Amino acid sequence: MKHPLTVISATVLVGVEILVAGVAGGWALAGMFGLGEIGAWVLQAAGAALALYFVVGFWRAAQRNARTAE
Repeated sequence: MKHPLTVISATVLVGVEILVAGVAGGWALAGMFGLGEIGAWVLQAAGAALALYFVVGFWRAAQRNARTAE
């Protein structure tokens, strides 16, 4: 892998965007359905967990593509 910093930088950028979207989506859904503060925390945690799952998938795909591009 020639430039691992590129893979790390892209993963951080995409990861932060996905994580914020997951947490914001949980907050919005809890507000829309009137679930209260605890419901918002639960949905935010679920959104964050789902986002982290996608970030790990992105990380693995980026590493695989960086290796094949050499």
